[in-house]
Amino acid sequence: MRTRTRLSLTLGLVLAALTTALLPWWQPQTPPVAQGNKATDAKPASTGPRDESAAVAEAKRTRKQVLVDTATTATEQTWALPSGQMRTQMSAAPQRAKNADGEWAPIDNTLTRAGSAADGLGVRPVNAAVPVRFSSGSKDASRADRSFARAPQPGQTVLAEMDVAGHTVAYTWPGALPEPVLDGPRALYSEVLPGVDLLLVVREEGGVAQLLIVKTPEAAKQEALKSVAYGLQSTTATFQLDAPKGRVLVLDKAGKEVASIPTPFAWDSSGQDPEAPESAPRTSVASPTDVLKLSGLTGIEPGAHSAQLPVSLDGDKTGTARLSLNVAETGLFTKPGVKFPLFVDPTMNAAWQAWTTAYRKYPNSSFWNGTNFSSGTSDARVGYESDTGGLGRSFWRMKFDPKIKGATVTRASYKVLNNHSWSCTDREFKFYLTGSISTGTTWNAQPSWSTHLQSKSFAHGWSTSCGDAYEAFDNANVKAAAQKGADNGWSNITFGMRATSEGDTQTWRKFRATSATLEVDYNVPRVSPPPVPAPLVGLVCPVRVRV
Repeated sequence: MRTRTRLSLTLGLVLAALTTALLPWWQPQTPPVAQGNKATDAKPASTGPRDESAAVAEAKRTRKQVLVDTATTATEQTWALPSGQMRTQMSAAPQRAKNADGEWAPIDNTLTRAGSAADGLGVRPVNAAVPVRFSSGSKDASRADRSFARAPQPGQTVLAEMDVAGHTVAYTWPGALPEPVLDGPRALYSEVLPGVDLLLVVREEGGVAQLLIVKTPEAAKQEALKSVAYGLQSTTATFQLDAPKGRVLVLDKAGKEVASIPTPFAWDSSGQDPEAPESAPRTSVASPTDVLKLSGLTGIEPGAHSAQLPVSLDGDKTGTARLSLNVAETGLFTKPGVKFPLFVDPTMNAAWQAWTTAYRKYPNSSFWNGTNFSSGTSDARVGYESDTGGLGRSFWRMKFDPKIKGATVTRASYKVLNNHSWSCTDREFKFYLTGSISTGTTWNAQPSWSTHLQSKSFAHGWSTSCGDAYEAFDNANVKAAAQKGADNGWSNITFGMRATSEGDTQTWRKFRATSATLEVDYNVPRVSPPPVPAPLVGLVCPVRVRV
C-alpha cells in the first residue's frame, strides 16, 4: 500500500512539472522566464511588404487609410480604410514601375546617357513603364553615310529597343546616327538626312514614339523620302501586318499580341497650337532647341493637313521584317498650302489595357494609345472641331481587380484631366459603360455603347479663366457599373465618352489619357478564424499504478 501511494504521488508530481513546462506554449501571452542574468534577444518586427491583414489591423488602430503593399501593381493600388472597407484605385495606363532595386517607384522617363554601352544603346530612361534603350549615336558619323539611298547593306543601326512581356523588339535605321540631343523623355537625332531630323520619345503608357521631321520643301523632294523604311527585329516574337487597318501586330509564339504599331500618319504645321490657340503655330527649325518646340509635335491638331500612310511589311509573320511607309502616295508633301515642317510617324506601343480614340475622319485607322511628341504624354480626344471636320470619341479600359469579386461596392468614382477645350464655354458630354476595346478599335469598329451612366457639362484647359481640371463621374450609375463588374468577376472594365451634340465645335476637348482612374470602395466578406480552445492550466490527473 505504501509503495502504491508513493508511486501515485511521484507520477503526479512528474505530470505537474511537465504541465508547468508546457504552459508558455499553451499561453502565448505569458512572458518568457529569464534564465539567470542572461539577456534575452529582442527581435525587431518584420519590415517586409505590408499584406492585407496587416493593413486592415493598422488602419483600425491608427484610424487612417493604410496602403496594402503586396497589392500594388503598375496600374493599381489598394488601401485598407478605418471603417473596415477596402479602396482600390485602377488606372488605364501604368503609374509606377519597379526600379533597379526592385521597388515600386513613380515613372520617370527622363533620358540619361549610360556611358559607353557595348550594344550602342546608351540612352535610357530613369524608370520607364517598360524598359527601352535608344541609340547612343556617334560624334563621328558622316552625313553622307546617314542616307537611305547610300546606307551599306547590312548597314543597319539599332535605333531603339523595347522589352515587353519577355520579348525584346528592336527598330533599326539604315545607316549611322549622330549623337542625340536629350530633352526629358525625348532624343533628337539631327540631320539623319539633309533637312530631316529624327525624334524618339519614351511614352508614358510604355513604348517608343518615333517621328521624322521634314524641315523644308527642298528636303521633302529627296528620293529617300518617297518611301520611308525601318527594320523590325526580334528573336522570340513575330511581326504581322493587319492591312485593312494599316497596323502591325507583334505576336508571341502562341499568337498573343504583346505590342503593336498603330496606323501611321503624316501631317503638317498648319494645325492650331494647343499651348497658344490664338497664336500662329511655332515652325522655326533654326536649331535643335527650336525643333523641340514645334507646335506640330503635339500631333494632328485642328486645321492641320494630314494623311494616313500606306503600309507594307516585307518579312510578314517573321521575326525579321521591314516596315515601309509610302509617303509619296499620300501627295501630302506636294499638296498646295501645306506648311513646313512636316511630320511622319509611327509609334510602337506596349500591350497595356490602355485607351484609344475613334476618329471619324479616318474611319478605319487605329489610334491606340495615341501619341503626343511634345512631352511623351498623350491626349484622348472627344467632340467636334470644324477646321478639319474631326470628330472623336474616346475609350479607357481598366484592369478590374479580381479581389473585388463578390464584394459590395459602396462608392465608385471615375476621373480624368481635361487639359484642352475649344473655349471656356461649357458643353455636355455623355459617359458610358461600353464593350471592350483593342488595338483594332476604329471609328468603323467601335465597341457597343451599352449603358449610359452620366451626363455632365464642363470646359477646362482653354485659358487661365478655365484652367486644366479633373472631371469626375461618380453618380449611382457609375457605382452600379462597378458593382456589375464585382458581381460578374470582370477582369477589366471599359468606359467611353462622347459629346452630346457631335456637330458643335464648342465640344472639342482633349483629356490627358494617362490621368484616367477608377476608384472603388467596397466591403469584402471576411471569414472569421475558428475559435482558439481555452488553455488547460494546472491540470493533474490522478494515476494509479498496481504493483
